[in-house]
Amino acid sequence: NIDYAEISKKKALQSALIKLAEINGLYYYCMESLLKSCITFSDIQKEKWNNELEKMIFLENTINFLNNINLRYIIIKACTKIPHVPRDVDIFVDRNERKNFLEILDNEGFAISYSNPVETAFSKPNLLKLDIYCSVEYMGMKFLNEKYLWNSVIREKINNVECCNLDDNANFLLILIHCFFGHRRMTFLDFLHLKYLLNTIDEDFCRKQATEMGWEKVFDQLLDT
Repeated sequence: NIDYAEISKKKALQSALIKLAEINGLYYYCMESLLKSCITFSDIQKEKWNNELEKMIFLENTINFLNNINLRYIIIKACTKIPHVPRDVDIFVDRNERKNFLEILDNEGFAISYSNPVETAFSKPNLLKLDIYCSVEYMGMKFLNEKYLWNSVIREKINNVECCNLDDNANFLLILIHCFFGHRRMTFLDFLHLKYLLNTIDEDFCRKQATEMGWEKVFDQLLDT
């Protein structure tokens, strides 16, 4: 029942809608939907959309790069159920292969954006920023076992490019943890993605993983929230 004619006619409404979508991680999805309904945009908004399409190409370039370096990786914290362009690509690598990974990135012309014991971020033109993790830790506590993550790897397509991702159970757990303890906030994209995954996960299995790592009560509180 969306009145697309009103959105096209009332530029203030259109601007407010797009801004709300943008701050909630839904800019790509929103614009794609509006364009399918033949909404007209200002030149500024067209340029912004073209920049977003370019970033989508950067995302594909980044995944293709990861697929071609012959080292194990997992794309983590990815909202794969709703089309969007992330600000960066978070990947999980084996701690024993981290040095080799960093050497490859250095040889390929990546620059370090920042680094700490848990996470190192790299950037390179025409690719999205790469954030590299070797463990899932927040506030000094490990929330997921590395062996469990590696056993949860699946091959899945992101924007038609195949990559190593996590199955729904592991993806749900990691995004849940990251929203509440990493960002300490949840975008509408995160919320929609988690709600979608609630229909596909094995809740008892997820609770068991949380119990083994000592945060079962927190898991139940987060689900209630």
